[in-house]
Amino acid sequence: MRKILIVLLAGLLVGCGDSSPPPPLPPPPPVPSGLSISPSAPWSIMYSKGAVWAGDGFDFPVCADPTTCSVNYVEYPVQANISSLAAISMSWKIAGVDPVFDYRTCNPAAGCSTNTCGPGTPGELSIMLRRSGADVNNDRWFTKRRTPLALGSSSFSVTLHDIAEWTGVFGSNAALFSAALANISAVGFVFGGGCFSGHGVAVTSGSARFTLGEYMIK
Repeated sequence: MRKILIVLLAGLLVGCGDSSPPPPLPPPPPVPSGLSISPSAPWSIMYSKGAVWAGDGFDFPVCADPTTCSVNYVEYPVQANISSLAAISMSWKIAGVDPVFDYRTCNPAAGCSTNTCGPGTPGELSIMLRRSGADVNNDRWFTKRRTPLALGSSSFSVTLHDIAEWTGVFGSNAALFSAALANISAVGFVFGGGCFSGHGVAVTSGSARFTLGEYMIK
């Protein structure tokens, strides 16, 4: 009888223990093989005066004084790790009548630094990336190359793996840029010129409409 009780007790002890392996950890979020953002997607125009995204683009605001109207950042929210992707490319078209693109949108009377680099025309476009959860000094990255704004069709492509092609708000830093690629919160493009990539552009005479063709990361 004593022997039977010992056997039963041993069985109960084994049954109370959990010898099964722990459940597997969830897989990490997949790295996208590529991103293609539709021109008709809900792009946002930010830090701007008088510009609204409609359909697949926007009309440049027109004002004789460029400090009173401008289009600045154009962004689309994307939460992704794009470290394994190679390049960003975009295409667009500008139609209008004799537009003059002026980037001198800073008003010193309002506390904005005067943009003293260059003659003020033409304005330019740069590709932009925004890092998620970063401080305001290191959350935005711009292509060093800029494309002058002009009537007609244009395109721009840039590698994601050469820090010489990119600059942050306070210059180029390979480690910070790599961290940004791994934790992107938005992609897009900016308008500026002179001293700044993205302080805005206004049309001071004539008219112009910007139509986005494609925006791809692959």
